[in-house]
Amino acid sequence: MTLDFGKKLRGVGALLACASLAGSLAGAQPAAGQEAAAEAARGSTTAVGDAGPSEAKPLTAAEALELARQALEEAEGRKVAADAAYARMRRRNEPRGAAREEIVRERKEARMAYEAARAAYEAARERASMRR
Repeated sequence: MTLDFGKKLRGVGALLACASLAGSLAGAQPAAGQEAAAEAARGSTTAVGDAGPSEAKPLTAAEALELARQALEEAEGRKVAADAAYARMRRRNEPRGAAREEIVRERKEARMAYEAARAAYEAARERASMRR
């Protein structure tokens, strides 16, 4: 039985935000599509609408906080789903082999992504409270 958690557990926004946050914690360079999510999590700038990179507008503290909150909710959903799949796997003692390894890997990645999103949210909340 093969389970593809990538399609079931991740939305495009969650994937970009979580991969960017996890990559920044690991010291990796974000891919071009992940740069906007990383910038939003850090609360600096992002392109608005069809504006090019030279027309980037700074995010307000409230916008950065909202983006971080959304990323946190998506990461939490991914973590809950991965934990449930892991619990089912342990209870039923299946699947085996590569599918089992995929469940364990997804649970580990989901937990790391959740912690990164939580840290980004706390940082955005701190920045927002300092600007008031």
